[in-house]
Amino acid sequence: MVLGRDGLLETLRVDANWNRALEAEAFGSAVLEAFQAATGERLAEWTRTQQALGLQAEVDNLRTVPTPVSGEIPLAFRRSAGQPPPRPLGDLAEDLISAFDEVGRAPAPKPATGTGSAAGGKVTLTLSPSALVSCTADPAWVSRQTATMLTNALLEALAAARASLREAAPAPESPLNDLLSEVFAILGDPGRLRP
Repeated sequence: MVLGRDGLLETLRVDANWNRALEAEAFGSAVLEAFQAATGERLAEWTRTQQALGLQAEVDNLRTVPTPVSGEIPLAFRRSAGQPPPRPLGDLAEDLISAFDEVGRAPAPKPATGTGSAAGGKVTLTLSPSALVSCTADPAWVSRQTATMLTNALLEALAAARASLREAAPAPESPLNDLLSEVFAILGDPGRLRP
């Protein structure tokens, strides 16, 4: 297996002796396990490279939080020049209470996934933006295939899953982000907090 820059499966090859190493029923699980092993090896290689280059000290420096200037609003919550001034505190408080009440009731958003199949649905791969989520394969069909045929089917399913993932809608932005931006804007203007 070869992983792409995005950490997802880019290409693979089924070993010619695959049927001596595992049963057809275990083929899908073996593909998933091979992806997990490739991911683990990539992380181990990344760690070795980081250590060899002495980057750990630089990473540790990034973890230190700079002391914010008194009254400074974190960059992520600053209003752009085109945004209107903050609303009255009472209106904002009501909206925050309502939004926090809804947070517990709303189902967690499902992560985007892409699914692709090949060989008339006999092989199916599902990808998330960061991993191979599943691989299913019809054992009866798998048992009749050569390594080359399995490789081709997996590559076809992979291409379809990648295309499906690109088309998947991104998770919607939470309305709480806008409310929290308003709160930080008000906190950045201490005069607004006085009675």
